[in-house]
Amino acid sequence: METFRGDYLRLYADSMNTILGVYQGWSVAKLVRGGADPAHARVIKKLSGIYFGTTSATVKQERCRARSSANHHTLESLREIERHVAKLKNKNNAWQLRIGLLQQPADQAAIGHRAKELLAAINGTGVENPKKAVSTRRVKNSTMKDLCVRTSSHLVTQAINAAKAYAEKEHLDLADAICQLILGNATGKVATVTPAVIVPLNPDVLGVTPAERAHAALSLTDGSVMQVKDFTQVQITAFGLALTVNHITGEDLGLFRLDPEDPDARFADAYQRQVLRLINPVCVADGCGVGADYCQPHHVVAFKHGGKTTTSNLTMLCPYDNGRNDDDRDRPLHGHVEKIDGLDMWVPAFGGKPKLNMHPCAQGGAIRLARKMTALNS
Repeated sequence: METFRGDYLRLYADSMNTILGVYQGWSVAKLVRGGADPAHARVIKKLSGIYFGTTSATVKQERCRARSSANHHTLESLREIERHVAKLKNKNNAWQLRIGLLQQPADQAAIGHRAKELLAAINGTGVENPKKAVSTRRVKNSTMKDLCVRTSSHLVTQAINAAKAYAEKEHLDLADAICQLILGNATGKVATVTPAVIVPLNPDVLGVTPAERAHAALSLTDGSVMQVKDFTQVQITAFGLALTVNHITGEDLGLFRLDPEDPDARFADAYQRQVLRLINPVCVADGCGVGADYCQPHHVVAFKHGGKTTTSNLTMLCPYDNGRNDDDRDRPLHGHVEKIDGLDMWVPAFGGKPKLNMHPCAQGGAIRLARKMTALNS
């Protein structure tokens, strides 16, 4: 047993030759079949490719192998070295850094200390900034969204300082102050809401107590969700539009329509677009959260195949999903929209159950709200 222990440690201390050299060229699958766990196999595959694979720097590669054996580097210490190699701005300097770090003993602390020195010398003091960017992300199980802005640090600092001063003056949360300043609305007034909003009238849906109603979520046709307590604090347009729905079939929806539909028209009119937005406040494709304000009216049965331009044959799809919808059912590729039991669903191209968009805003569409009220009253 003692001999076995000694042999194992001696062999492991020369992982370069006893492991990487032996298994060079093996695939991850072959390594797993040979007894390695998948994570271990991936490490061996990667490191053996670096130190024994094809490279234009063969002399430096050989020096690295020799120094690794001389300083008893293990798989762990070699992995640590590659973690620091990944920090190089110019990957052409990878072999230079490996040679420098392989001169150290197989100790992660020593490797890390030397890596800081070498990286500072090789990378220099200059920085390469990433591209400036703005992104948003929905916060799960809430009506909130994260806003992320990447720009010059001094500009961000100035913006935060200005927002803090404004927030303190107006007694606002810092996040609200930042958004109001972005909107050019630093006057103490709140922003104006222009999208259509879908409001359930049934108290069992909206909430019975004032506290319940304050936290009820409303779906807006720009793809956002707002709590009632927030909606009461915004400015709305002088009038609204009332939509009536058949909660069973989802058909014959009226929006105080002034002109009859023209089924032979090529494009949906303003009335039809408004109805469609209220039925589906976001794109109907499964999981899509693009607001209906940014979507396109889509013929369920394609216009080129005789589909009529009526609300019963129209739905809302974002430009991406509208472009990939299979108008020709006999040539499936991505899937298509169908109206099933009064609801607009995405049907997979090659079988499977039709999918109803379960995005939080989609669940506040007019028909789905009406059915929810009916279910509560039944």
